[in-house]
Amino acid sequence: RICVFKRRSEMSRVTKEQNSEWVALISKTYADQAIWFLNGFWEEVEPEAEKVWKWVETFSQLDQEKRAGGSFLDEFWSHKFLETLGETMTVVAMREVLRKIDVDNDRRMSVLEYLMYRFNKLVQQVLNAPQGENKQEIEEAQEKVGAAQKAVEDMVDLLQKSKEAAAEATRTAGEARSKESVAVQAETEATRTADAAKAAASEAKRLAEEADAAAAPYRAAVAENEAALAELRKQEETYASWSNMQ
Repeated sequence: RICVFKRRSEMSRVTKEQNSEWVALISKTYADQAIWFLNGFWEEVEPEAEKVWKWVETFSQLDQEKRAGGSFLDEFWSHKFLETLGETMTVVAMREVLRKIDVDNDRRMSVLEYLMYRFNKLVQQVLNAPQGENKQEIEEAQEKVGAAQKAVEDMVDLLQKSKEAAAEATRTAGEARSKESVAVQAETEATRTADAAKAAASEAKRLAEEADAAAAPYRAAVAENEAALAELRKQEETYASWSNMQ
């Protein structure tokens, strides 16, 4: 679906004579540009004043460097701005729209340029726009957009903090999993070492039992020999004692 905007009946471009005044205007912040336009054309624009401030807020969000303190969007972000409004045209068609909006041919789009395009105003009409009237209404509308913008900024800040908290939680969980893995490996190694020690002890016991069984006959023979030797000594002592008596 393509949103159709009212086109200017006559091409409006910044002339050499208008340039200095024009540059002063588009050097203002997005909000100040909107205030200038609303002041100058309040009776006509009042029904869409809320939309104007929403567009100002969108300009601020798309400005990657200065945010609300900026004055214009480059060609890429100007495309993005039109896309947020529902424009679904091709790149070529989008550039043609931007060419019509870009009244000073600097390949950038200010809030003033977009409002001129949207409400069919010429450069000189904007430069001559009366100021100072409807101040209260403008300030009230600006307060509303300021509150909305603050809410958006708070939400962005909260989202950033949530992302940081999630990243920290992920890092902590990763460290915990790493420590758990090390503990499991250590436990596995300890179990393996204990099993090996039990196996070695069992093997040593078996070998000792085999050695004891193998030595048993020899121990019996030694015992018999020791008994025979003791008997022989006893006989010798008896014989020696009898000889002395003779």
